[in-house]
Amino acid sequence: MASWEAVSDEVRHVFIEANCKHDTLNTIDLGAHRVYTVAEATLWASFGGVSFATQVATVVSREAPAARFGKKIGSLFKEAKAINFSQSTSMSVLKFFQSSVFSPRPRVLRKGTAAAVAEAAAAAAAAHAASELADLEKKASFYDTAIRDDEGARDRARRAESDDPLRQGMRGRTPGFCLASPRAAARRSWWASTSTSASTRSSP
Repeated sequence: MASWEAVSDEVRHVFIEANCKHDTLNTIDLGAHRVYTVAEATLWASFGGVSFATQVATVVSREAPAARFGKKIGSLFKEAKAINFSQSTSMSVLKFFQSSVFSPRPRVLRKGTAAAVAEAAAAAAAAHAASELADLEKKASFYDTAIRDDEGARDRARRAESDDPLRQGMRGRTPGFCLASPRAAARRSWWASTSTSASTRSSP
């Protein structure tokens, strides 16, 4: 069930307790204040009706308005039941159920549409970025260990090629620090020595 998968472990524990105390619901500890999601509202509406889901919202949600909002939850409950899961992207369904009852909700996207393709591309890009970040952090940790155990590691990182893990780790640990390649360093060294020689020759 999509709504069950979208709620937190805390809400699941509360719901399980409520299911065991169906005849004494007034003794249930509904837990701490939290974002009252479409998923949770749907679960409570299925369990005890829309009016019960509304009562839960007044207890656990800081976003719940003072005015009556039972019709809003009832409308959301119908909308959730009408979702065609086989024709909708799982990502958009999850986002819909995880959204707040009292905030604008993302659309459920139909598979094969341009919006669904864009959603998949964005998710792939985010996953790639997260993978690169994790790899960079791993190299940065390698660099941390190296400079702790070896005094010359920092200098080797400065002279290393751009694809060397030690150099990449240094760049990961010091954002914005531009490490010159060995070739560029050699050019600078040559230029410095040439300038020094020229200066020496021109001196009286």
